[in-house]
Amino acid sequence: MIDRVSRKEKIFLAVFALFALIVIFMNSSFVTEFSAWQDNPFSSSRVNILLTGYDIDHHNISRTDTIMIVSFDTSTGDFNILSVPRDTRVEIPGRGKNRVNAAYAFGGIDLTIETLENFLQVPIDYYVNLDFQGFIDIVDAMGGVELEVEQRMWYTDEAGGLRIDISPGEQVLDGEKALDYVRYRHTPRGDIDRVQRQQKFISAAIRQLMHPSRLTDMPEIISTSLDSVYTDIDYSDALPFLRVVAALDFEEIETAKLPGFPEDINGASYWIAAEEEKDEIVDELLRGEKQRRYNDVELNIYNGNGEAGAAGSAASRLSRYGFKIGSIDNADSFDYERTEIVYFDGDKGDIARRIRQYLDGDIRLEDNENGEDENIIEVTVGHDLLAEN
Repeated sequence: MIDRVSRKEKIFLAVFALFALIVIFMNSSFVTEFSAWQDNPFSSSRVNILLTGYDIDHHNISRTDTIMIVSFDTSTGDFNILSVPRDTRVEIPGRGKNRVNAAYAFGGIDLTIETLENFLQVPIDYYVNLDFQGFIDIVDAMGGVELEVEQRMWYTDEAGGLRIDISPGEQVLDGEKALDYVRYRHTPRGDIDRVQRQQKFISAAIRQLMHPSRLTDMPEIISTSLDSVYTDIDYSDALPFLRVVAALDFEEIETAKLPGFPEDINGASYWIAAEEEKDEIVDELLRGEKQRRYNDVELNIYNGNGEAGAAGSAASRLSRYGFKIGSIDNADSFDYERTEIVYFDGDKGDIARRIRQYLDGDIRLEDNENGEDENIIEVTVGHDLLAEN
């Protein structure tokens, strides 16, 4: 028989872990990289984390009510948050056009990540997934979050069992009130106003959490978080994250919502992303300097193995790392045994080698006898990539 760990024991372990991490942080420098970087051949100093909050409705269907990409650059100290409204119309792989929050109902966090990576064209390195009860528990463990409520918030939904009643003004919100605050959407701009409140709340909570006076609350917060948060962040990432937090200037956190406009389509309301503005803000907030430099290189990708969608799949994967996709087409044959990466400018050799590291295959520099654009790299997907997949 296995005995359950008591609450006191969990708090003791949390205290021990907290001070162990502080000691490691203060006295070591040998673990400096995030584990996610090990799987990324395109070296970058930027880390993107998907933060989601989900609920189960009265039909027992889970959907993400909050979707944020938290992004920071370890070399520059930039710390940004991009919120994606839950009604944003996106292409969900295998499901077609729908609201982005439906991806969680169809395929959980994995499909949500795939959908957002395709939509934003950036890699997501980690996720942190929190249900509403976990959110309440963590805020209560923090002793509430202090902020100024902008207006009276009143809403009742008898069928859904929801009642929101918050007065305006400076106050400390407990877990229940905090959840009501970040969920409330009955304002002229609906979900867009809610996104701004969610960003405001996250900034206030982070600032409060890291204040020295909160150190004594950390064991309880850590213990509660271990029970409430679902994440793929590895223990080995503790030190790199601590280094980021220690260097963070909370006044410099930049927040933004996905630019766009509301639109009704076939009787359903959506948030339609403004493509040009979306690309600009994603480039500014979520892509690192090296990823932006990759955008100067245009990739022409060809299907050389005959598998339907092989070139498009490779293009989708590469575009997440900042590469601009020029054309996608069939090669002159489907008999390419190995993937080929051809470049026409010797200065692009490093980029070609990184693409090879990602896709495998062979690279070669060709004389630019036909006057090819030197910023173009041609990738022909071979049977070797098909065998790997």
